[in-house]
Amino acid sequence: MKSRLILVAIATLFTATASFAQDSYPSRTVRIIVPYTPGGITDILARLAAEGLSKSLGQPFIVENRAGGGTSIGTRAVVTAPADGYTLLMGTTVLSINPHLMTNLDYDAQKDLVPVIDMGETIGVIAVPPNSPARTLSELVALDKAKPGQLSFGTAGPGSVGHIAGEAFNQARGTKFVHVPYRGSSPLLNDALGGHIPVIVDGLITMLPSIQADKLRPLAILQTKRTELLPDVPTSAEAGYPELQTLTYFGILAPRGTPQTIVNKLNAEINKILLQPDVQQKVKQQGGVLVGGSPDEFAALIDRTTKLYGDVIKKANITAD
Repeated sequence: MKSRLILVAIATLFTATASFAQDSYPSRTVRIIVPYTPGGITDILARLAAEGLSKSLGQPFIVENRAGGGTSIGTRAVVTAPADGYTLLMGTTVLSINPHLMTNLDYDAQKDLVPVIDMGETIGVIAVPPNSPARTLSELVALDKAKPGQLSFGTAGPGSVGHIAGEAFNQARGTKFVHVPYRGSSPLLNDALGGHIPVIVDGLITMLPSIQADKLRPLAILQTKRTELLPDVPTSAEAGYPELQTLTYFGILAPRGTPQTIVNKLNAEINKILLQPDVQQKVKQQGGVLVGGSPDEFAALIDRTTKLYGDVIKKANITAD
């Protein structure tokens, strides 16, 4: 009986200590790992979160860039970190794409990471050079139907969101647009401006200055809602092609096993940050849309995106090369 009482006392003490640690979180510096180089919407969102959390929770939140390996280096650093809330990941849609492209991953993002909050998404755009005869999506499709397999669309790379969106469109509409992958958005944009690629599918952040200068003609926004940045450009659904969309996310995740109280605390604080006018303005300037919501909503989005993109990748036989 005495031994049992001692065990109960120890368990009670442990539970109380763990509860106190979670309630007092954070009590030291928290790292947000960004699996990309500095700059870009992923890095910007991470730094906005870090700045806001540092102010609201009273401890330093710092951004650490760990690029390489198709984001696997930075992701692995979070997957293998202690599940105590002091190492977080700024994850992107690549988490839903990589499992279908990379056979050598030694982690399962859906099982090894806990969604905290979906901070935002980027706005996808399909555009053509100003001398293109296509002024609408329907006219572009008509050009392809007239000469199947002779029109190409450029994206930021193999397995990119733009690539998958283009292939999904081919599968849904029976079009024959040929994919031309580039090594990033910059060379893609340069070739588009030079008239070397007839169609470009990429993020608005890349194309906005060229669109505003009338050097590119946007045909559709690849989202469910129009953007204030291009209010006269229809969505793909409005243009009659709802399957031509780019489903993206940029959100905070934590290692599996992170206490729910910590996940909930971070979620609540970041939701508040996303409501701040200066944060909204900075993200809008980058061609992004703030989202927010609950951890469960983010988890459901990741599941849906992983299945959707996985089906397209498999059917189109997309590889990372």
